[in-house]
Amino acid sequence: MTTVHRLSRVDARRVAVRAQLLALPRPDGVMEVVRHLGVLQPDPTSAVAPRRGPGAVEPSGQRVRTGGAA
Repeated sequence: MTTVHRLSRVDARRVAVRAQLLALPRPDGVMEVVRHLGVLQPDPTSAVAPRRGPGAVEPSGQRVRTGGAA
């Protein structure tokens, strides 16, 4: 049988922050984070489609708008 635990918003936030390793003490390095999380999902998209910086130009020759005031 499953037990239901009721948490206040404050307690739920505390659990979420700790589970994501955002609370002190912080991990010493990347490997400690990966060991704690158990899974690391790399983002291969950045290797084939890197982010465009300010002033980038599309293949069509049009400038890319990067936000901010028009």
